[in-house]
Amino acid sequence: MEKRLAVLATKLERAIELLHVRIGVDVQLQNAALLDSTARTARSQFLLQRTVEGLSTIALTYYLLGILSYALAGPFNKLQWEKTMSLSIAAPFVLSGVWLLVRIARRRHA
Repeated sequence: MEKRLAVLATKLERAIELLHVRIGVDVQLQNAALLDSTARTARSQFLLQRTVEGLSTIALTYYLLGILSYALAGPFNKLQWEKTMSLSIAAPFVLSGVWLLVRIARRRHA
C-alpha cells in the first residue's frame, strides 16, 4: 500500500510540476504580448511626435515669414525691393534656423 501511495505521490508531484511549468509559460507569453503592445504604442507615439515637430517647424517658419513681411514692409518699399522675391530667398534660411532650434530643444529634453 505504501508503495502505491509513493508512486501516486510521485505522479502527483510530476503533474503539479508540469502545471507550474505550463502556468509559467502562459505568464511569459502574456508578458511578451504586453511588451510587444507597449513597444508598438511607443513607436506610434514616437512617429506622432516627429510628425508634430515637423508640422510645428513648418508653422513657425510660416509665421516668422509673415512677421518679417510686416516688419520689413517699410524698408522694402523705401529701397524698392521686391518683397515676394526677398521673402522667397529668406524662406530656406528661416526654415533652417527654425529646424535647428527645434532640434536643439529636442536634444535638451532628451
